[in-house]
Amino acid sequence: MAVLWKNDGCPQQILADATDRDRPGITRLVDNLEKENMVERKPDPNDRRTNLIFLTKKGREIENSVIQALNDTIEIATKGMQDEDLHVMRKAFDQINQNIQEFNQKIK
Repeated sequence: MAVLWKNDGCPQQILADATDRDRPGITRLVDNLEKENMVERKPDPNDRRTNLIFLTKKGREIENSVIQALNDTIEIATKGMQDEDLHVMRKAFDQINQNIQEFNQKIK
């Protein structure tokens, strides 16, 4: 959903790339979001083989509440941590993510 909040109407492949999911995984995810009336598929006018994924009104309406819930969760999870500690933690997570990305590229 976060990808669509920033880039509504993108192809499923963009969603797959942005979330490091394979095509079948994104298809299942979009199917479920479509059942919940959060997104809808529309054919790409420039490429009939491609569907573009758009947020519905319901999908757009939950953005603020989801972001607030995420911010509240982060605040609870990092309570009592110093800014320096948070910086070190973020740097470590960034390195972990980079390592995983590089590994995934090697196995493709």
